[in-house]
Amino acid sequence: MKKLPYIAWMFLGVVLFLGLGLAAFAAEEGSGTKPKDTKNVVSVTVTGTNYCVGCALKKEGAKAQCSVTGHGHALKVAMAKDATGKSIPGMKGWTLHYLSNEKGKKLGESRHGETIIITGTVFKQERVLDVAKVSSKKAPAASGGSESKTPAAGSGGSGSK
Repeated sequence: MKKLPYIAWMFLGVVLFLGLGLAAFAAEEGSGTKPKDTKNVVSVTVTGTNYCVGCALKKEGAKAQCSVTGHGHALKVAMAKDATGKSIPGMKGWTLHYLSNEKGKKLGESRHGETIIITGTVFKQERVLDVAKVSSKKAPAASGGSESKTPAAGSGGSGSK
């Protein structure tokens, strides 16, 4: 008779252990650890400044060698709108890196310091912009002068470490 209560307690212990384990697993899945905004891919029109990340980080002490490796441009977002035209204030101030494709590569190598408007797709978690269309906010006549106004152009990159 004494074995039956011992076995019953063992069975009850196993059931409780498994039940608590499943409850903890379920709580973890629904605990809000996932981002509330699950839409990672967003069609957008963004306005911002095309700038060289390496040149900007030189001011902070980074040892970027843009004169050797070339500029690595990205977009500093000033304004973003979704496909319906609704403002996306959370993207203001973001740095979006261009997806490595033909259009992204062109922006990554040119238009230093220029304010541009880009229509494309943002992959929010990665902060990557897949460029579909680009236009300038200003007339391109000032593009030669805008490069010399950026801190990177006049910094003499080859003399830096």
